[in-house]
Amino acid sequence: MYVHRGERVAHHLKRAWSSRAGAGVEVHTLDDLNRVVERALLARRRELPAAQAVVRVEVARFTEWLPRRGDLRDRDTGQP
Repeated sequence: MYVHRGERVAHHLKRAWSSRAGAGVEVHTLDDLNRVVERALLARRRELPAAQAVVRVEVARFTEWLPRRGDLRDRDTGQP
């Protein structure tokens, strides 16, 4: 497997800093953070259909309620 030179350097720097940082301290590279971001984006994309379904239901409820709003307002003010 080919490992890019930058990845090797990052790995060695991470190990060097980790050994100096002490207990309870974690050292992360930008590559580590990119992996975290990618996993988070994938999780959000998986939830998108469920979120879209909620929006569809609420839009349907709102569009059903909206025309009746005027009727309710007229009833409350006593206007015909």
